[in-house]
Amino acid sequence: MIIIIYEFETAIYINFKDITISMKIKAGICGFVVGDALGVPAEFSSRETLQKNPVKTITGYGTYNMPPGTYSDDTSMTLATMSSICNKKTIDYEDIQSEFLEWLLNGKYTQYGETFDYGNTTYESLLRFKNGFEALNCGESVKEIMETDL
Repeated sequence: MIIIIYEFETAIYINFKDITISMKIKAGICGFVVGDALGVPAEFSSRETLQKNPVKTITGYGTYNMPPGTYSDDTSMTLATMSSICNKKTIDYEDIQSEFLEWLLNGKYTQYGETFDYGNTTYESLLRFKNGFEALNCGESVKEIMETDL
């Protein structure tokens, strides 16, 4: 397969066979981040709204009132996961959860040093981890979670 990349209106032809797995992973993550940044301003918009006003460019100040190009918790958590895997050279669930907690509490892996977007399930899981649950046991029923905040 041949990939055509347009850079400064010049076509660059790359044979897919010549791309290393590391390059493929990095390209995949970059594509993920761009897609996430495209979607942040439109998050929670209705299908009807998006059909009338499809996302075609990077915009800002939508759902979360963030500047253009801002990525969401999806990217932050992907970066946290990749950082853990690269640093540990393995998949260490406890370390990944620790990195997620750093993101949630301290804004690590965010563009502006603050966490602005996360779901209830994510919050509840990280609260469980902070309260001593093993990483792989943090996704259980929230009935057992104490009424505490991070």
